[in-house]
Amino acid sequence: MILRLLLLWCLRTVSAQEYPSDRSQRIKHEPTYFIAASQGGVELAAAWHDCKPNAPETLLIKVPPTILPGTYHLRVEGGVQGVLGGTAFHNETELQYSRRSLTIFIETDQPIYRQGQTIRFRAIPVTTDLRAFPEAVDVFILDPMGIVVQKWLSRQTNLGAVSLEYHLSQQPRYGNWTIRVVAQGQVEEKMIYIEEYYQTAFEVNVTLPAFILESERHIQCSVTAKWNECPTKNYTDIFFSTTGVRLLPDGSPLPSWRLNDQKLELRTKVRLSGGREQELETRFEQMSPVQFGIWEISVDLLSEFGTLSALNDVQSLLLEARYADESGERARTSLLVYASYTPTHRHLQVTTSTRDAKVGEYIIFHVRADYYVQQFYYMVVSKSSILLSGAEEMPSSLKTFAVPCSSEMAPTASLVVWDMAREGEVVADALTFPVDGLSRNNFSVILDEERTRLDRRSKWS
Repeated sequence: MILRLLLLWCLRTVSAQEYPSDRSQRIKHEPTYFIAASQGGVELAAAWHDCKPNAPETLLIKVPPTILPGTYHLRVEGGVQGVLGGTAFHNETELQYSRRSLTIFIETDQPIYRQGQTIRFRAIPVTTDLRAFPEAVDVFILDPMGIVVQKWLSRQTNLGAVSLEYHLSQQPRYGNWTIRVVAQGQVEEKMIYIEEYYQTAFEVNVTLPAFILESERHIQCSVTAKWNECPTKNYTDIFFSTTGVRLLPDGSPLPSWRLNDQKLELRTKVRLSGGREQELETRFEQMSPVQFGIWEISVDLLSEFGTLSALNDVQSLLLEARYADESGERARTSLLVYASYTPTHRHLQVTTSTRDAKVGEYIIFHVRADYYVQQFYYMVVSKSSILLSGAEEMPSSLKTFAVPCSSEMAPTASLVVWDMAREGEVVADALTFPVDGLSRNNFSVILDEERTRLDRRSKWS
């Protein structure tokens, strides 16, 4: 009997969900798999499945919702139908269990409060597939001493948010308060600060225009003075000073004129075996006409070196990009990539031609091999969970296949492909790709800056 086994599983799982374990095998007879999770020698969950040769399958284990976070053992046993005596194989590994299966957002109307004010907040629990949590949650408010001053038990989310408020007394404990939300055993907390406030003797507010033009010769402003419990005098002293403006990067996009007219300077250095380095010819690349601010760069080492044997000596490649606009501003960045290594010089490569993967659409993958591959296996993993798995026949050195994008893949997912070559060598490659899970419901938020002032209502649309 010839047996080759490859076991793949997530080393972390979450509560009240089906735990996937993916495996591929090469065996002459149909094996029966038994997989179990245990702690301290006590079996907590198990599953059985009859598998077919040369076909990856997913076996699901229902994790009990009552188990505690910690380290567990995952054991896999396999037997062959029609063969008596013992098991064909077994394997065991550690499994880290965590209750974190949700993302809970806690938002407040302000970060700092004073006595007598009302704390308004909301909790938004979201599942791994970016959907609203359909069950009830528990909400607690704790003072700086850790004492629960208010609690709301089994509050329904109504497929959305839980909005609550709490009125502070005139003499609360000052310091850091905690808003705690518990959903499905998972705890999320947010800190707020409560400070003591006394009315000042006087208040002065200076109001300036939202923006001014370079052509304006004067700047108009208004000064409002308020003396509490006393009349305000009819005169005041105003001091005016100027400070040199220093521009700091705030992450905002650059205007088009700073990127359209100049080219990107690209320098490439290749490190070969034995410590040798070779610098390729400097290139100047134009910005992509389709996507603003994006330069698409490709380096073909085969055309640079001319032979396949020279590619086996490549250990790493350093890309250095430099850019300078018309005003003299400069920016630079670099990227260091390493060549994959296999003892037998067999390689698999997975790429994608899909630029913007969206939920509900398909993402196209391309798998290339430099040796004979009868079929390869693939698996899609996101948030430490196996979402998809399967096998594809490879009639040539290039195979293209499509995978549907689900909401569970957002915001990022990884595709792992592998092949069990001769002599039992496992050749693998992986690709991480982003998934847009919010494009189905487009919306925008605009702030009216002209009507936004201190101590006034802001207008949003």
